[in-house]
Order: sequence, then structure tokens, then C-alpha cells
Amino acid sequence: MQQAVEKALKAWLLQLGGDPPLTHDLRRVALLLGAEGVNMEDLQPLGQLTIYAVQFRYDADAAPMGLNREALNLQVKVLIARVEALVVLGSEAEA
Repeated sequence: MQQAVEKALKAWLLQLGGDPPLTHDLRRVALLLGAEGVNMEDLQPLGQLTIYAVQFRYDADAAPMGLNREALNLQVKVLIARVEALVVLGSEAEA
């Protein structure tokens, strides 16, 4: 899930003309999107996935930090649909 969010945020940043950083820190990428004028308020909770991804790899607890997976999954789907729409619109504008 974290990788999908990371790729979507970086694609969004690239679509806006930004330079995606070489990082897995979702909060850092979200800050860069904010600097490009994107309102990231509704997607802020996705920043938790950075910590979750690291903890999940190295911790025996399968449900660390009490994350609400259902809510996060919904936010990820919304984010990916939003970025896909931006990429399609950007491609059509270039054609």
C-alpha cells in the first residue's frame, strides 16, 4: 500500500513539473506537493504509511499503531483515481 501511495504522489508531483525526491517518506513528498499548491489536507493520514511500512518490515506486530486499514484503503483508492485522472488530462493536453 505504501509503495502505491508513494508512486502516486511522485507521479502527481512530476505531472505538476516538480522533481520527485529519492525518498520513501510520504510526508516529504506531500510537503512538496503542498509547495506546488496542492491541498493535501484530506490525504494527510496517508503519511502514517511511511512509519507503518518500516514497522511492518521489522516488527512482529501484524497490526502496528492501530491503523484503520479500511479508511486508509479508501484514501489510497481516491488518491490513485485522482492522480490517474491528472495524468490522463495531462497526456490529452500534450496531444
